[in-house]
Amino acid sequence: MFWIDGVVVAGLLVSLLGWWRRREGTALAGAIAVLAAGGYGLLLDRWQYAAALIVAAIILLLLTVRRRPEKVPYRSGALFSFLAVVTVALLYLFPIRDLPKPSGEHGVGVRDFVLTDASRTGVLAAAADAPRELLVRAWYPARVSGADAPRPYFTPLEAATTGGSLGAFVDLPFLFKYIRHVRTNSFVDAPLIAAPEPLPVVFFSHGYTSFAGQNTALMEDLASHGYLVFSVHHSHDSAPAVLPDGRLIDTDPQLFSDMAAQTENEAAAEELLDGFIGSSPEVRHRGVQALYRSYMDNNYRIAAVSARVWVADRRFVHDALAAADVPANVADLAAVGDFDRTGQIGMSFGGSTTGALCQEDRRCAAAVNMDGGDYHYDTTFGRNVSVPFLMLYSDLNRMASLLSEGSIDTGHGFNDFSYERFETTGLRQDVHRLMIRDVMHLGVSDFTLFLRNPLRGLLLGPIDPDAMLDVQNDVVRGFFDRYLRRANNGFPRAELEKHAARVEVQDTHAVREWWLGEHPEDVTVPVRMETSLGNIDVAIYPLRAPLSASKFLEQVDAGTYTNTSLYRVTRRSEDPRSIAVVQGGHGISRALSAEHVEPVPHETTDLTGMPNARGTIAFARLAPGTASTEFFFNVEDNPVLDTGNTMRNPDGQGYATFGRVLSGLRILEGLADRRRGANAELPALRGEMLVEPITVHTIRRISAP
Repeated sequence: MFWIDGVVVAGLLVSLLGWWRRREGTALAGAIAVLAAGGYGLLLDRWQYAAALIVAAIILLLLTVRRRPEKVPYRSGALFSFLAVVTVALLYLFPIRDLPKPSGEHGVGVRDFVLTDASRTGVLAAAADAPRELLVRAWYPARVSGADAPRPYFTPLEAATTGGSLGAFVDLPFLFKYIRHVRTNSFVDAPLIAAPEPLPVVFFSHGYTSFAGQNTALMEDLASHGYLVFSVHHSHDSAPAVLPDGRLIDTDPQLFSDMAAQTENEAAAEELLDGFIGSSPEVRHRGVQALYRSYMDNNYRIAAVSARVWVADRRFVHDALAAADVPANVADLAAVGDFDRTGQIGMSFGGSTTGALCQEDRRCAAAVNMDGGDYHYDTTFGRNVSVPFLMLYSDLNRMASLLSEGSIDTGHGFNDFSYERFETTGLRQDVHRLMIRDVMHLGVSDFTLFLRNPLRGLLLGPIDPDAMLDVQNDVVRGFFDRYLRRANNGFPRAELEKHAARVEVQDTHAVREWWLGEHPEDVTVPVRMETSLGNIDVAIYPLRAPLSASKFLEQVDAGTYTNTSLYRVTRRSEDPRSIAVVQGGHGISRALSAEHVEPVPHETTDLTGMPNARGTIAFARLAPGTASTEFFFNVEDNPVLDTGNTMRNPDGQGYATFGRVLSGLRILEGLADRRRGANAELPALRGEMLVEPITVHTIRRISAP
């Protein structure tokens, strides 16, 4: 407990006791103690003392002018007692609680630094010629001395600026300044641990209008388990950023007016409700589409501007650290991080940013969206996310009840239509959608520690703060351990067992069933390619591509692809005819000589409606109708391989696609950097054959979950 709280409460009780009993000295002593301690605390942003100071000031004033009560002071005593109760209630509702201890074996260090992107000027509220300047906070495993003092949650300057801005959203700029007295578990500039191998790296983005440290408890827990974590403070779209040299990057005033306009748009509000609590997937799908169109048509900043700015911020910070183009105080961190395979995470708008970033940046190996909507619609809506993905929701049922004024008690994920194709939604075993019960959106952060029920229940959800952070930390760390560190931990089995009372799986099968009811041609058969680099799951489309799909599945069932390989890789160049593919099967020479293999009749992309887009699988061929066992994956969009395009093939018939990658696309993309040899069976393939082909152990059908 903040020690001044005890002095103020004790002094208040003494002064009240003296006032009710008409003992002037006692009341005066208590009032002086409250004024002294409370006044000092008020200077330290403990605004909860205000009511106590009013009581003490009035008592002191009355006693000074000798207007002590002649009889039992019922009216004044009742007023003072009420204000005393208000004081105690405010101290209870807005506690000073230190962050819980991280669960890992390492101490945690923290450092702030600034990166400047000279290639982008005039971004958001910056002057036209001013480069983009970003505050970054790093948490890392460190050697910590017992004599050191941990960093406060806010420094005094951060409390006045960052904390003041958070309260300003509810017209109470003082509201969160007291959090400066909360202690973290991070030690400024603590020495980095000795790292015998590169440390796993995680990048984080906060929520819209928030700040880099809003999920400090999670960042500390990851760091204590050996992760390097870098949180980007997105200038001007955030609370004010206090830079290490004391300079301030303020919030863009235009941000508030734009958000107000968005809130006042009644049509958008209806679309939001349809998208979240619509009576069917069709209604919700239509609502989500309409909402995004509304954002873009009205040029709302969050979707039309900030969406691309935040992705660019994250890429720039990643690039700078990977190139070690950073200030001297974090050079050692840049030197030990694995920046080629990273974890990416964000809360709220930062979560939307994460999903979009990982569609583009091949250095992303695993991604987490913590209760964020999808403002990067064109990149992620109805598309398979390229990496293992965790969508961590707040309590959707509680939100549905709130939005529907109690008429609906079963919510749906507001990102049900993102990160997976509609016809295969729920089929991927590396896309996890989990919901935490009894927590609301803003509670998916450290804020849940700083309020008590019933106020916490109204604003953040009634869940116990320690339980909330424990769930969050376990689930996020378990996910990254599985998909970034490649630990065989069976995620999320252990996490669901441990937190069965608070976490549930969000079932999105209804989206797939709705879509297939409207589009039966999109039915799929899932298969798994087990390779020496990991599994690649593929959805085969037997109705869209009946000739190709049936032949491929026939060969899968016959064991044709047992002990085959991925052997050919091409990369895009300046030549407009170039393609980016990974080819596999038995090998070119065997395919050409395999007279016993019945060729596959050719299907055009015009007929199947499946162009050679990123992530699709197609049969390799020479002339149309000569495909047999060899296949290839498109690792980028390759329109020159579609029917009607004669740029690469004069016959213009294109290549027959028959499926799409569900998971494992990063494995295929990673082959672009493998060493290739000059020798090949066909002269046209020279320089494209892998020196060490990737073994395909088998391809087999798998059951849909």
